[in-house]
Amino acid sequence: MELRQHIYETLSTLIDTNDRLLVIHSSLFHLRFPIDGLKGSFLDALRLLLRDGKTLALATFTWDFCGRKRYHFHDSISETGQLGGWFLELEGVRRTPHPIYSFAVAGALAEELIACKNSTTFGEDSVFAFFERQNARVIMLGCGWDSCTQYHKYEEEVLVPYRLFKDFIGEADYGDGYHNVTARMFVRDLAINPLNDFSPIADEMSRNGSIKSTSLGRGSVQTALCSDVARAARYLLKQDPFVLLHEPEKIRLAVRNKNIGKRPLKMALIGATNLELLKTAVQQCAAMFAPDRLIEVYAPPFGQQYNELFAGSSELKAFNADFTFFVDRLEDILCIDTLNDRSQNDNEEELFDRFTDALKLYASTCGGHIYVNSFINSQPLVLGISDATVSDGVRKRVLYFNEQLEVVVSNTNNVSLFDLNQAALLFRTGPTFDERLWRLGKFPFSQSFSEYLIRRYCGIMLSHLGKTVRVIVVDLDNTLWGGVLGEDGFEGIKIGGDYPGNAFKAFQRTLKGLSGRGIALAICSKNEEKSALEVINSHPEMVLREEDFAASRINWNLKSQNIQEIADELNIGLDNILFVDDNPAEREQMRLQLPRVKTFDFPEDPAFYSSALLSAPELECSVITVEDKKRAAAYQAKREIDGQRRAFDRIEDFYASLDSRVHLFSLDKGNIDRAVQLISKTNQFNATTKRYTRQDLDTMKSGGDWVIVIGTEDKFSALENIGVIILRWNAPAPRKVLIDSFLLSCRVLGRGIEVAVLSWARRTARELGMDQIIGRIIPTEKNGPVRSIYSNNGFVEETTGGDWFYDVRKVTPEIPDWIQIIEHFDKCMSKRACEPVDEPVSEIRSEGIQGPESDIAEEKSDILAQSTQDESVSDISSKLDGLIRKFLHLAPDFALAEAGLGLTPGWDSMRQLELLLSIESAFDITFRSQEMEKTTTYKDLRKLMDVKFTAQNARSVR
Repeated sequence: MELRQHIYETLSTLIDTNDRLLVIHSSLFHLRFPIDGLKGSFLDALRLLLRDGKTLALATFTWDFCGRKRYHFHDSISETGQLGGWFLELEGVRRTPHPIYSFAVAGALAEELIACKNSTTFGEDSVFAFFERQNARVIMLGCGWDSCTQYHKYEEEVLVPYRLFKDFIGEADYGDGYHNVTARMFVRDLAINPLNDFSPIADEMSRNGSIKSTSLGRGSVQTALCSDVARAARYLLKQDPFVLLHEPEKIRLAVRNKNIGKRPLKMALIGATNLELLKTAVQQCAAMFAPDRLIEVYAPPFGQQYNELFAGSSELKAFNADFTFFVDRLEDILCIDTLNDRSQNDNEEELFDRFTDALKLYASTCGGHIYVNSFINSQPLVLGISDATVSDGVRKRVLYFNEQLEVVVSNTNNVSLFDLNQAALLFRTGPTFDERLWRLGKFPFSQSFSEYLIRRYCGIMLSHLGKTVRVIVVDLDNTLWGGVLGEDGFEGIKIGGDYPGNAFKAFQRTLKGLSGRGIALAICSKNEEKSALEVINSHPEMVLREEDFAASRINWNLKSQNIQEIADELNIGLDNILFVDDNPAEREQMRLQLPRVKTFDFPEDPAFYSSALLSAPELECSVITVEDKKRAAAYQAKREIDGQRRAFDRIEDFYASLDSRVHLFSLDKGNIDRAVQLISKTNQFNATTKRYTRQDLDTMKSGGDWVIVIGTEDKFSALENIGVIILRWNAPAPRKVLIDSFLLSCRVLGRGIEVAVLSWARRTARELGMDQIIGRIIPTEKNGPVRSIYSNNGFVEETTGGDWFYDVRKVTPEIPDWIQIIEHFDKCMSKRACEPVDEPVSEIRSEGIQGPESDIAEEKSDILAQSTQDESVSDISSKLDGLIRKFLHLAPDFALAEAGLGLTPGWDSMRQLELLLSIESAFDITFRSQEMEKTTTYKDLRKLMDVKFTAQNARSVR
């Protein structure tokens, strides 16, 4: 057989008929073919694949550009194998426009590959994202899976802490002459020198049967679909962001050492009982929902919370938590074992007052956010149903103390109530209380409820950090109504009436409620638009109507394309969108194509749609402002304004037509919540993205800074606070004013408001005797729209540090005549502004940090990742051994035979219970309290596991 035919047929055995795009990485050396005729044979084989309708993309990477050498689309030689260079010689083959990571491409999809913008090398508009959206087949021709560049996309996606963004700048010619270009790439942080080891991804794909393989020459060819590569990479990186490294522990430590001195996100848990399960759950949950933040957790030692709360100085107060959660149950506060216990003395009020006094004292010294759990009863009642009729029954005691707690919280600054009863109602996984854990270790909640509770706490943190959902994009068929409109027709779909129609109507009510609190709704559905809108607007049982949706895409396009368009239309980031669709295939496709979009996993039963959605941490809401309630109307107004804009030739005439008024308010109690919300959540038009707390803003205002809340109204929209500008007078030097922060809601961009506010700030600086006003830009991944605000308005960048300068003595800026500025404060409200001081004012800085999650979370995630549902007895030994070694950090050669509680380093009483709970979860079994108490050695565990699985197998036989 001719070599070209042999190559073609070998590759064809690994390719499915529906594969449209083949991405080929090659190392011909390892195939060891004779050199004579090799080039022609391989090119002929590639021609045959093109004839079959395949699009080919062969790696032609070049790294010379990183060393400041010019890049040329034709002359720059591929440094990743000879085959890509040969392929470029064929007629019709083109090279994608990237000076480092280019591909030689040909076929039906070549034009789309050429058109990829590559804003970042591995980002959402890169060729690597396109490969995933097309579910390309990745072919490793003579080389191993360690050469698969696709992996870097997923490292960038989760922002692994050992890489950072770097701009490579130089000259490149893509076919139209040399131009200055910038390649932004997520590269290894050479300060800590991480070395990749991608073998875990290949191992994971092999376990899942995703890899096809055959021999060719003296080497091999292996293939896998891009979706399988993505699934394995995301799964592994979710468990541990350091998993793709040689010496991961060394790099983990290096990252932490590098971050020393920067303030991480701090969370304190305060309670009288054993909080270790909650602490463990914090790290695991935070790593899932806030992987870009280093989380520190502190809890006072067992039984020492009051000592730390009442002490003038303590570890808790020195910890300076950003978020504090008081987790005591009522029985913990009253020092009783169960609420069924009748107090034999009259000190319940005294004990409760001790708790609330400690809470108030802590709140007076803590600058972070404080939450305290309300009270519930989680145990059976001794008096049964008659408890409700007894004056001192459990029900009335819980109600009474909840009322007292609400009074304290409402009168204490910076403290909010966490509704534990609501959390317990939404929790459906199991009991909230585990008698075994209480008797054995004084744990206040069951393990599963502890994890659920922490997810809700993390939702609160996400809300304060501005990372929660702003838009819910919903499907229609079997999501807003039962049935498929195209098949069942108007009369056949199910809304209202009996089940399941009543479940879908209830879900619509839930969405309507979420819209009312400020989360916009949008539609993304594969349907005929006319028929779908007829149902939405005229079906008598519909709760949601067309006007309830800020945007809609009802067509037959890819849903990922539709959601990208919705994000662009509403001017929001993909990571602020929640996608709700009953179809698992659509959800999986969304995860693959737009991984930044939050994809909601529906329960199968529509009766649980509402409770499941309301339990999502991404929807948590720490505070609701007046502006939140107006958001749906604001999006409607934006749609009208955008529509009218097209009718004007001159942008100034369009601005004037809006009759815009900008209101400037000094920070006060009425707008501080909105100011903090804007500072926390605004990313795109935010010059510095400094995240200030309420206490920070109060401190700045008290110190003489102007914290101005910006409100707007026009002929389409009522007055709404949409921005903040912070002016620091005589900073960084006398007679200078620094614009510390300047941010606006993305919904009002394009109306000239930013220009008007900046003109007002410059004119005010001149009126108050300043010489210079300084604007500051701190670039981030998302704030591209704000970076030119100062350069476009006459400021000069005198240094490269991100500061822009404007001499207000030379030019008096005029406020555009198409906007009216209305000041609601006295310009001499700040002595610092009106009477310049001799010394510069020090700068307040607010900084965050990216970092890894805790070791405990990693080991637990890894252990759970090993679990399966159908273990045989013969598998128990090796799996149990691996779990114990992993959990206790034991060396592979450590002899387990004599291991046990108190006998093995790290195997103490606390780890004993955590180990047993992990074994329960990993093997899907349950231990009785007596078994947990008596099982203290490795040998005990082996015997117990044999008993458990023997009994389990016997039940399955029956």
